[in-house]
Amino acid sequence: MVVVVNTKTRKSKGQWRIETWSLADKQVKRLDTETKHYFGDNQHSLDGPMIVWEAYNTTIRGATKTREIENRLQRRERLTVLEKELKCEERDYSHNPLPSQQDAVDLKQAEYQLVVRKEVKTSYLAKQKLIYEGANKTVKLLEWLGSKLREHMTIKEVKTAA
Repeated sequence: MVVVVNTKTRKSKGQWRIETWSLADKQVKRLDTETKHYFGDNQHSLDGPMIVWEAYNTTIRGATKTREIENRLQRRERLTVLEKELKCEERDYSHNPLPSQQDAVDLKQAEYQLVVRKEVKTSYLAKQKLIYEGANKTVKLLEWLGSKLREHMTIKEVKTAA
């Protein structure tokens, strides 16, 4: 018998929280109704309130992650469709260079650039959030306070009686 042990475990990213951008999503109403149904169904549960609460957190986490994945796939699909449409417009323009074809290509390029910029911005903000949340803020604060304290406790000049 061979037993394989996974030594490359993923590091936990900390405590899970609902993404703030997902609260502005129009599907929040669905989350609200799911919450009401969940607690309505489990109101008279024989399990303790902590077990019901943990199960609720798991249920909502799953629903939120599913919605995030669906949204990401829709954005990628939209980008792929725009790329194909842009290539088609450019090919049509190369075969028949009319001003109306050039306008169509310009509009499609602008739409594509808008979507790409939004994706880049979203990616950048997500990375910044990870850096901020993963930073060791207490140590940095203590270092900063220490440097400020050292500035006030040092003797900047010595006056001699002459």
